[in-house]
Amino acid sequence: MSICCFAAAQERQTIAIYMVGTEPWGAKGMYQILGAELAKTISMSERYSTVERNSEILEQMVSEYSYQASGIVDDGQRVSPGRQHGVKYLCMVQVRAVGNTFTVEARLVDLETAKVERIVTEYSGLRSVNEKRLIAQKVAYELIEFESARKQAKQEQIRRARKKKALVSTAVIFDILGAGAIAYGVMENRNLRNHTDNNQYKNAETAEKKRNLAYIAGGALMATGLSIHIFF
Repeated sequence: MSICCFAAAQERQTIAIYMVGTEPWGAKGMYQILGAELAKTISMSERYSTVERNSEILEQMVSEYSYQASGIVDDGQRVSPGRQHGVKYLCMVQVRAVGNTFTVEARLVDLETAKVERIVTEYSGLRSVNEKRLIAQKVAYELIEFESARKQAKQEQIRRARKKKALVSTAVIFDILGAGAIAYGVMENRNLRNHTDNNQYKNAETAEKKRNLAYIAGGALMATGLSIHIFF
């Protein structure tokens, strides 16, 4: 179970972020990315600020909140489980696998009233680190909900889109150069056969070296292009 926690100073409201359960298979690292993006978003907010709390305190708050939210405790008898720890809100985050996709859900709960203030749910395949980061940012900004953060999120998305476009263009260049090198190698292979058939062994040796170098260079270029396509 991954746990991140945050508390506030001065007049800002305090938040503890709790990652529910364990990450499903295929969403490795999502809790870490979610925690980081939520922490960054909260730190940029004028309404919230962050201070670390240990996992034992978080477990205690979650347990007490679940008990009071069950309806066993009357509204007038409720005591905020976060008050003694300086925490106003509990943010419960969970990632679930649904077929070939994942749901990322975050609930912002008022620990004093046990009221769910906001729920954010996003769906994604989480196929790459970049996709995980973008979903985490979207959840964080919608949950905290403030304009400056939304603008920063938009700028970040534009920056990442430009970076991806540049990488794709680079990959295409590698693809073209690699294909050209392989084609040159095929041509030199024909020359090799012709020189061999005509007993031109010196020319055949030269053609063989050119063919081998072309194949090696072409393979390396195309492998680089393919790697960029896969990982970015």
